[in-house]
Amino acid sequence: MKTILVSINLFFTTICIAQNIVQISEFEVLEGDWKGELMYINYSDNREVTLRSTLQVEIKKDKLIGRIGYTDEPSANGKLVVKLKENGSFINDQEIITKSKQDDGSLKIITKYDGKDNDKPATIFITYVFNKAHFTMTKEVVFENTTERFIRNRYTYSKL
Repeated sequence: MKTILVSINLFFTTICIAQNIVQISEFEVLEGDWKGELMYINYSDNREVTLRSTLQVEIKKDKLIGRIGYTDEPSANGKLVVKLKENGSFINDQEIITKSKQDDGSLKIITKYDGKDNDKPATIFITYVFNKAHFTMTKEVVFENTTERFIRNRYTYSKL
């Protein structure tokens, strides 16, 4: 009986862990051109700022490459590279803590990592929600020795 319970427990643990694994193929719906905006909280005065933004996504082998453009601040344009690690349990150095399908068919992935925000130690959560028409990426921050979680920035895009 004990062996059966251990086997059942191991089975469900494996299923729960496997649910937080992603494959590069799940990101294929992001390939193409996107238009939207970046909302961020300014470090100097804590005011909310919104910038128009574009995103071009392509997948090359095991990487997702994004070129981010800022319509009103082209000098800030940049490149984003996403690489899956640890057999798909990490996005770059961010541990995947939740992966779920939403009612509208979107995939929702939440990652977590320790880093810095505004030069202060923090735990950072990134939430990715996407389908073939919409994509959001939200960064939330919890400073060390606090429990308050706040949104630092959010990219919101629609496919062109």
